[in-house]
Amino acid sequence: MPIWEITATALSDTDEDTITGGSEGEWSAPVLISGKNGTDGYNQATIYLYKRSTASSETKPTTTSYYKFSTGKLYSNSSATTEITSLNS
Repeated sequence: MPIWEITATALSDTDEDTITGGSEGEWSAPVLISGKNGTDGYNQATIYLYKRSTASSETKPTTTSYYKFSTGKLYSNSSATTEITSLNS
């Protein structure tokens, strides 16, 4: 039986966050992560990046990163030789 993944992020400075639905909502488009019986699905991992900062707001990373499923680590190059350990350097 196929397995579908739909994601959203709950983020708030209070005890509650509203995750809106509908075509303009915060939920992602459904992604098939496992096919029909007996077929391989996709590899999937959730990556969290944290940065300490005194700025009132931050921006998304501007460089490309690479996630290697076999190691469970994030790298700054596609040959998986430079592991990302700090966002403040």
